[in-house]
Amino acid sequence: MEERATPTPQVTVSDAIAAVNEHLATTRVDWTPVVPTTRLDDLDLDSLEIANVLLSLEEAKGCRLSLDSIADAVFVKDLTGEKR
Repeated sequence: MEERATPTPQVTVSDAIAAVNEHLATTRVDWTPVVPTTRLDDLDLDSLEIANVLLSLEEAKGCRLSLDSIADAVFVKDLTGEKR
C-alpha cells in the first residue's frame, strides 16, 4: 500500500485574526477587533504576547510556524507564515 504524505494544515488569515482577537479579549479591557491590515505595532503586543498568539495558532492548526517566516510580520495577516 502506498504511503501518502499528510498535508500540513495551513494557517489562514481568518485563523490569525481569531487568535489575535482571542488574545486581546482575554488580556485587554478596551480593545477593538482586528482586521487583516491591522498593524501589529498598533496593538502594543510585547514579544511574549506575540509568542502566545503564535503558540495558540500552532496548537489550533496542529502545525509549526517558522519564526523566520514571521520575523518581519507587519500586519495581522502576516502571521500566517506565508512568504510575502
